[in-house]
Amino acid sequence: MDAIIPKEGTGYEIGGLSLIKNGPNPIAAKHFINFILSEKGQILFNQTNYQFPVNLKVQKFSKAPKVDKRKLINFNFAWSGKNRQRLIDLYKKEVLANPNKAKLDY
Repeated sequence: MDAIIPKEGTGYEIGGLSLIKNGPNPIAAKHFINFILSEKGQILFNQTNYQFPVNLKVQKFSKAPKVDKRKLINFNFAWSGKNRQRLIDLYKKEVLANPNKAKLDY
């Protein structure tokens, strides 16, 4: 499988991982975090999600897109934050409530 990036540009994200205070199973959560940050976890995550590893012992997966050669969309994080709830509600109403009516505009 190859990653396909539209000629109009693509978005990006910065992933995060955290331990939830007073979560139901902090020991399992810590084991999960340790696994994700390990070489084995980073290799698996890197090869299945095409994301850059944070463990310096792990090389970037060869099929990961070359981001320095891709056009990125101009994403307005401040506007998105201000409109977060409205966008979530719209997504729930238009997409989740009508899964068979999803229209892909190609």
